[in-house]
Amino acid sequence: MELTRKAGEKVLPLLKRAKEELTVYSPYISPEYAELLVEKSENGADVTVFTAKPDADYHRRSLQILREGPRPPKTMRNVGLLLISLGAVGALIACCLALLALIPSALLFAGGGYLLKKHSERADGWLNSHGEIDVRVVGNLHAKLYSRDNGEEAIFGSPNLTKSGMWRNLEVIGGCHDKPPFREGRSGVAYA
Repeated sequence: MELTRKAGEKVLPLLKRAKEELTVYSPYISPEYAELLVEKSENGADVTVFTAKPDADYHRRSLQILREGPRPPKTMRNVGLLLISLGAVGALIACCLALLALIPSALLFAGGGYLLKKHSERADGWLNSHGEIDVRVVGNLHAKLYSRDNGEEAIFGSPNLTKSGMWRNLEVIGGCHDKPPFREGRSGVAYA
């Protein structure tokens, strides 16, 4: 057991080492750690998250990330829309100056449409390729447990999977290796 303000030095490497299975019990989760769990799922780990009802904006965003995946970057979409807009302006100018400016306008339209299509494909690709994350909202959850690869390694204690829990708050943590996996008991409580 250890009392620390740097629980992240123990918990985050455990999460990153998970290859086959990752179980997280944390009432609160920050969006950047939700993205880490999505990444583990994308890399083939079966991810199960037990968490509390979202009563904070950051936790609602985290649950959205876990259920839907991260938002695709908007840069490609925005450039596509800009090119289409420029193409429309170019088409208006072409009407005024005859057909001379029509070719650049057509190219801008085509380029913008291509970027919008790629943006949409990237978003669809994530939805089709990431592994399923089992998110369970548990009433009155207070436990914090981080387990990987069927109990090969587990850390338990007081830190939530948040920036404060990992890097600011004074937290107690302990760990174990090579234990049986945690499973949900009849009363809805996890046991080993």
